[in-house]
Amino acid sequence: MSEVARAIALIQELHGNGSTTDTAPTPQTSSLTEEQTSESVKRELVYLRARVRKLEAERTSLEERTKATRVWKQVADRQSAQRYAAELENAKLRVILDTQLQMGKQLMRVLEHESPQLVPSGPHFHISFPDVLMNSRAEQTACVDKLYQQSHDVFARFPDGLTTIVREMSVEEDADGVITIEARMGWVLPFAADRVLDVMWRLTRTQVEERGHVTEEHGSLFVEFDAAKLRAISAAGWQLTKQYASQDGVPVTLVSQSSAKFTKPSKGTGVAVGVQYQGESWVRLVGSVLNDQAMTSIQVVRRDRSAYVTDKSSAQQAIAGTSADHMLAFIDLELTRVQQCIENLLFAPSTEGK
Repeated sequence: MSEVARAIALIQELHGNGSTTDTAPTPQTSSLTEEQTSESVKRELVYLRARVRKLEAERTSLEERTKATRVWKQVADRQSAQRYAAELENAKLRVILDTQLQMGKQLMRVLEHESPQLVPSGPHFHISFPDVLMNSRAEQTACVDKLYQQSHDVFARFPDGLTTIVREMSVEEDADGVITIEARMGWVLPFAADRVLDVMWRLTRTQVEERGHVTEEHGSLFVEFDAAKLRAISAAGWQLTKQYASQDGVPVTLVSQSSAKFTKPSKGTGVAVGVQYQGESWVRLVGSVLNDQAMTSIQVVRRDRSAYVTDKSSAQQAIAGTSADHMLAFIDLELTRVQQCIENLLFAPSTEGK
């Protein structure tokens, strides 16, 4: 429209120059003026037509780009809806599976008490360590505090800006026969760190409650367990988990220590071998922002130590296998906890801004 206005103003100016003169123009001068005006108008019209064609082409291009954007948005919305439906179905299936597993465990306990002859034979553990809880609660808390002070060195191998899943494991045995298994795992979740912390702590308490009576005070969880309450590990002992708030640039960290004693008969001989077990774990939640999206990196380090006294190779193999079973059970618990954390964060509404 500005180009048209410009042309009209030019035409008016040209005509105005011919009408404001008091002296009547000669026929020759009038003819030249009309020719110049006509040429000027023609040039202006040609320019305006070219501008109109260019603007129409730009408008067509913008319309096509807008259509393409709408199409891609529709595709993204459909994919998001399909992903949400798949996650919801996965959560439902997991609830069904967990329910079936719980029912299976309960049925096995009923069989053990009511019809022990129907229970398949397997290795039996004999708890005979009344001194397993010799440390006082204050001493146990002091041990966990010392573990927290090691957090910087423990997580030094995790790269900054972790964006991929990490799963590493190493096994060492020293000259005294102590087997140390260390595992490192990491995930990144697209949720704020405070939300992830709330869900992780709640799930940690749920897992600990499955072992025995839980005492919660001052941001810590303490549980005593025995073979009947911790069938997967079949040991008598304790576990203390403590939550440390973010301070001095150190992210929120959950630190756990567990200590247990049990006996395991070696295959073939059936001779019971005494084992002392100690587990240490660190869980760190690192918050960040990526493309205006709150992200949380969950970094987990676990160390299991198993000490035993025996000269028989068969017993050594049995204890080594038991140590591996401990670590595999822990990995399964961590995977379950992260999966449940994702499900809770996906399907539980955020309380932010309410």
